Amino acid sequence: MKRFIIGLLASIGGLVTFTMIVFLFIARSTLTLEQTVQPNTVLLLDFKGSMSENGPSNKFANLLGQRHDSLYQLVQAIDQASKDPRVKGIIARLDQASMGLAQAQELRNAIMRFRVNGRDHKKFTIAHTDTFGESSPGTSTYYLASAFEEIWLQPMGEVNLTGIYVETPFAKQALDDIGIKAQIGKREEYKSAMDSLTETGLSKANKEELQALINSLMNQVVRDIALARELNETDVWEAINKGPLLVSDALKLGLIDRQDYFDEIKPYTKSKLTDELSVMKPLNYLAANPVPEPEKGKNKIALIFGSGAIIRDDNGGNSPLSDDIMVADSMVKAFETATKDEDVVAIVFRVNSPGGSPVASESILRATRKAQAAGKPVIVSMSDVAGSGGYWIAAYANHIVAHPSTITGSIGVIGGKLITKEAWSKIGVNWESVHIGENASMYSTSEVYTANGWERLQASLDNIYKGFIDRVSEGRKLPREHVLQVAKGRIWSGEDALKFGLIDKLGDLKEAIELAKESVSLKDQPTPVEVFPKPLGFADQMRLFMSGDDDFAAPEIGVFGSLITILNKAQTIFAGVRSYIRPSGETAVMQIDKIEG
Repeated sequence: MKRFIIGLLASIGGLVTFTMIVFLFIARSTLTLEQTVQPNTVLLLDFKGSMSENGPSNKFANLLGQRHDSLYQLVQAIDQASKDPRVKGIIARLDQASMGLAQAQELRNAIMRFRVNGRDHKKFTIAHTDTFGESSPGTSTYYLASAFEEIWLQPMGEVNLTGIYVETPFAKQALDDIGIKAQIGKREEYKSAMDSLTETGLSKANKEELQALINSLMNQVVRDIALARELNETDVWEAINKGPLLVSDALKLGLIDRQDYFDEIKPYTKSKLTDELSVMKPLNYLAANPVPEPEKGKNKIALIFGSGAIIRDDNGGNSPLSDDIMVADSMVKAFETATKDEDVVAIVFRVNSPGGSPVASESILRATRKAQAAGKPVIVSMSDVAGSGGYWIAAYANHIVAHPSTITGSIGVIGGKLITKEAWSKIGVNWESVHIGENASMYSTSEVYTANGWERLQASLDNIYKGFIDRVSEGRKLPREHVLQVAKGRIWSGEDALKFGLIDKLGDLKEAIELAKESVSLKDQPTPVEVFPKPLGFADQMRLFMSGDDDFAAPEIGVFGSLITILNKAQTIFAGVRSYIRPSGETAVMQIDKIEG
């Protein structure tokens, strides 16, 4: 009887899983029907949610074939369309645009290239939004829109071009009141990630670095808007200080070109074309114009993306709804594969990370150095942020390219813990322990550091900070004294980082790829770029998703264990379907620093 029940449950679980796989396959096939590019095609860029560098933030949507365009795909489509006579223009819908300034700069560069390349073919670019912020900042969205030839704003919308605002909550008093004590060590004074737990307000160093950062970022925004809209910088600053601006004010000041609804764009663009308008999304356009696979035996550039917090491994986790993380094991494998590929002559490493584990960062750095030792230059391209560990992994690159707004540096380290014993006691919970070893309680949140434990923490922080300084000094070929001055845990804009030698050049991913070609004497030669690891096909995605491990087969855990695994996966799939079809809202995440603009 027991075997019958187990067999029945296993059959049900298998049937559920098989049904979901068939459902996914049919959905995927239906959503990826072959399309062709028609004459008078217009690309529609519809920005929704946060912008990923290369790949979906929602992996379940990827399985369905319904994923938001990544930054890399968007730029690929725009650049390819700029040279395609069938593509007559680009329309961008910015209602839900959400991205960092560096990503906006990447897109602005691509749009400007499209405009330059399309002048002879009278290609047009139009950006539309219902509002640039609704009782909220719209600076970054307007900044992107300013690259387009025409900016349309829906009636009753506003231009919330109000500048950049940074606010940080300080919870020390609240923690004191509930009985939680923060014991934090840092190197050095600008390393402020945990100041919200240990301070009651902005320290002098923290305020200094934040003000310098937003000054640099806002000056870039004003300069670029003035240039694109053919205005004086003084006029742009006056508009900012008057903001939020009504539609009528924005029209008078030359910040927008037309007050109208999105559905009026199609008849408007028809008047510019001789034949019927055909609208395509970037992914469909790329699918209809696939980039040829690099030929065996021909030179190529490897492109590796590293996004998110840096960790050692993800314990085989494959949640379809997980946030971006940079897993050291995966990064090392990507570099090893690119290094072993005889056709790869150089590697471009695209970094977008606030940092993370020093150990994981060192593993990734080691992989970059092994690639260089094998004769393959490594060029780093920095996106929105390359801070702390995100800068550590770039330290030995042959060249570092960053956007003017890339948050760069934070060469420092922080460590410690929150002591919660008193807070527990206030609700009637008493923690008791036994131990052996002088520092056995070092990582317990119930006990404060002993004198010896605190000394060991400081020794660890000193060692990591020294290692960070040494790697930057040697890798960047900078005097150690100079690195010590620009380090101290401080963040810089890319524009300021260039002045101190922390990066080599201001530019985007395209610039980094060109530098990679130059480094191997292939300048001005057509050299294909291949992403490593190669994106998985649908079948491989399902195999990986169901197995939970891309390296090793699941251990023999018996019928019941297999059943549990299948049911867990089925539950995850159904949760993914439910949240994908009917999202329940964004996950609430506490942000230590809130930067608006």
